[in-house]
Amino acid sequence: MSEIRVNNVIADNGLDAVNFSKGINVSSGIITATTFSGNVNGNVNTDRIIPTGGVPSGGAGGVIQVKQTVFTGVDDATGGIASNLTDFESNSGLVCTITPTRSDSKILVEMALSITLSVDNNLVMTRIRRKIGGGSFSDLSGAIGDAASSRYRCTACIVGRINQYSLNNMHMKYLDSPATTSAVSYSFSAARDSGSSRTIYINRGSNDTSSYTYVPRATSTITLTELSG
Repeated sequence: MSEIRVNNVIADNGLDAVNFSKGINVSSGIITATTFSGNVNGNVNTDRIIPTGGVPSGGAGGVIQVKQTVFTGVDDATGGIASNLTDFESNSGLVCTITPTRSDSKILVEMALSITLSVDNNLVMTRIRRKIGGGSFSDLSGAIGDAASSRYRCTACIVGRINQYSLNNMHMKYLDSPATTSAVSYSFSAARDSGSSRTIYINRGSNDTSSYTYVPRATSTITLTELSG
């Protein structure tokens, strides 16, 4: 097999890059290109994918990695009116952690919670919470409503239940900019709107009797997608 060794290859005009109209095969080493058009067989390793026109304002680029937690068990927390119940973040099944590859990456946070509470026709209000590295969880300030007197600021709100067996779907989505390459964990807190002490349930109804085959047990998920910033 022949071998050619050079330290520079340019077009015949002495200025432009060389075009390989029939392609090029490389068995080892690294090729650096400013643009590429064609097919890739095998793996492409990268920590950033940017659209042709650049990252859109307020948005993000391509997907770098995805993490998901699927909680199939049950959990609950009890508290007074408008109490920000943070008990769920101590359950590893209700926490999802991702380590961004770059500090300018965005994290798309998506939560789908099967949730209810111990009385009919009360509201359930939830907040996305975040922890960076070895720090503590705190409310994600950009993901809750504006302050307005004593109103409860939350990410999402639903009517908690229609009967003692029912579960409702609580969905939350937010594009976060954690600005770190440390591990970032996401969970949630929950509150409700009236009465004295009430219990909020995850993945089970308030009446969880085993006597009936129609009593539900569900799942809750937290999905984190790192997107190029």
